[in-house]
Amino acid sequence: MERITRDKLVKKVADNLQDKSINFSIPYHGKYKKKYSQQIIETVLTELLNTTIAELEKGNAVVIREYFSIKPVWRDSKNARNVATGEKVVIPARYQLKVKAARFLKEACERFNNEILSKEK
Repeated sequence: MERITRDKLVKKVADNLQDKSINFSIPYHGKYKKKYSQQIIETVLTELLNTTIAELEKGNAVVIREYFSIKPVWRDSKNARNVATGEKVVIPARYQLKVKAARFLKEACERFNNEILSKEK
C-alpha cells in the first residue's frame, strides 16, 4: 500500500483531469480552459481543507455526501490505567472527531478487499 501525500494527490488529480475542460457559469477564456494546472488544484484542495477545519472549529459537522462525514463528538471523562506503571489516570472530557465513511469509500474498500483476496487464492 502506498501513502498518498498532498503533493501526490494534487498531481494525480491534475493528471486525471488533463483532457477535461472547466465548466464555469460565466464565460471563461483563460489559459486553463482545457487544462487544470496543479496550482489550481492545490488552491482548491487548500481551500476545501481550510473551510473544513474552520467549520469543525465552530462545532459544525462536514458532510460530503456519498463519500464521508466528519463531526465533533463529545467524549465524557473516563478513568484509565497507565500500562507501564499501573497508576490510575483520568482522561479529561473533550471533543473528538468522528469520521464516517459513506457509500463510495466503502465500495472502494470492498473492491480493494476483493482484489487482495483474489490474489491470495
